[in-house]
Amino acid sequence: MKRFILLTCFTAITVLSCNKKNNDTVTIKDDAVITTSAILNLPNDPYNYANESYPSHIQSIISAFDNTPLNNPITNHGATLGRVLFYDKSLSLSKTVSCASCHKQEIGFSDSKIKSLGHAGGTTRRNSMPLLNLRFYRSGKMFWDERATTLEEQVLLPIQDNIEMGLTLDSLIHRLNKTNYYASLFNNAFGSTEITADRISKALAQFLRSIVTYRSKYDKVQQGMATYTPQEEEGQMFFNSTGPLGACADCHAGGAVTNHFQQAVIPIKNPADFFNTNDLGVFEATQNPDDSAKFKIPSLRNVPMTAPYMHNGAVATLDNLFNSNYHKFQLSAIQKQNIIAYLHALTDEEITRDVRFSNPFK
Repeated sequence: MKRFILLTCFTAITVLSCNKKNNDTVTIKDDAVITTSAILNLPNDPYNYANESYPSHIQSIISAFDNTPLNNPITNHGATLGRVLFYDKSLSLSKTVSCASCHKQEIGFSDSKIKSLGHAGGTTRRNSMPLLNLRFYRSGKMFWDERATTLEEQVLLPIQDNIEMGLTLDSLIHRLNKTNYYASLFNNAFGSTEITADRISKALAQFLRSIVTYRSKYDKVQQGMATYTPQEEEGQMFFNSTGPLGACADCHAGGAVTNHFQQAVIPIKNPADFFNTNDLGVFEATQNPDDSAKFKIPSLRNVPMTAPYMHNGAVATLDNLFNSNYHKFQLSAIQKQNIIAYLHALTDEEITRDVRFSNPFK
């Protein structure tokens, strides 16, 4: 295991480096202030991101819905760089917030807060969307309002957002150029040490597209390796049924349990009680009246761990989600329990502890 150790200091000193017992010790000067950071641990050989052996039902989704562009395929070194960038707090102006601060691996790359905290203590406008299975949203549009047309575009916007991370791209590139380990990471990923916004964007997108759930009970059932309990089976049947009490799968279908193309208006009884009229969703990006109060449909993979729910974090629990205050129809207690049992079967616990997606700054 190769380590890069960043010393903590607050005076302007020269950049130092030494090698001892396969460790590199580095201090970094950034505008006369040394960056405070932790130890970066990366394996000598990169983890496997590009050639994961997905089961056949996941391979079918990739074939049909993958939004990976031809000019940015997932590579092991590219996703490794993306992983470091994703967890690096120096991507925020105050050096206190990383992408992972609002998208925590242990809770399905989401945030347990209704609104996330930005680099200066401000709160985001919307609830933090989980980052699982992003490659399966065929249109490639990102954010709750789909204002980013690709994942490559999306990953740079939070960095530049005044509330979220507050850093200009020029400042980001300047910082990364003064951080010793990034030169080799960019060289491994792209063939030269040049650091550009385009390369930052591509590396982050590669890492995020590699976060795919495929090890849940649902996946084992699809492979004939497990069977549902009677309660899970009832929940699955209800989830996929049609009619006034069903139709969950109209919006949440397939192995990714999402809608690969569309947005939706949440079917609630009293929209005025739920929607903030200052947040009109997709309409804000398209200015099409038909898109008013429409929001991107997230995957339901790992949904038991990604509360609170909806674009505004207004629903605290799955039980609340299925009560009559939110939906146009009322479910019985048994129906709710069955559906929630099925949603738990969709949860891939291993993704929450897979070292490939974990914090490399230890």
